[in-house]
Amino acid sequence: MAEKEQRKEDREQIIGDVCWAHASLSDEHKGILIEESKSGMSIMTYSPVKEGSILRIDCKGSIAGTRYVTVKWCKEISPNNYRCGLSLIKHY
Repeated sequence: MAEKEQRKEDREQIIGDVCWAHASLSDEHKGILIEESKSGMSIMTYSPVKEGSILRIDCKGSIAGTRYVTVKWCKEISPNNYRCGLSLIKHY
């Protein structure tokens, strides 16, 4: 049985480099932006990120800008590769 689509709006597929950090810390990690919409985004990371965490996402290139997000879910795709669903809090 197919999984029910839970998205409220269309997402644009974008592949781009990002750096992410916990909003309250100065840690910085590399990741890849997969999709973005008006209310959220999906990124790939190399380590798990706890649901509910607030992150600062710094996007590079044509998608440049800083976004603050809440982690809604994080699933292991393969060893050391995780896909995270993020809800947008603020976009600069």
